[in-house]
Amino acid sequence: MINFTKIVHKNQIIDEKGNIVQEGTPINAELLNRYESIIEELVNKVNQLEEAK
Repeated sequence: MINFTKIVHKNQIIDEKGNIVQEGTPINAELLNRYESIIEELVNKVNQLEEAK
């Protein structure tokens, strides 16, 4: 089974004075590597199902 916790991403919002009104979701290597791992696991599962046909 693949474990997945959905993240609700947010844009950074800056007002007309340059103040941050809302912090955005950081895009970093940890987050991108998490996505890559999940995608890899899903692709492997699909390939296993295709091979079992």
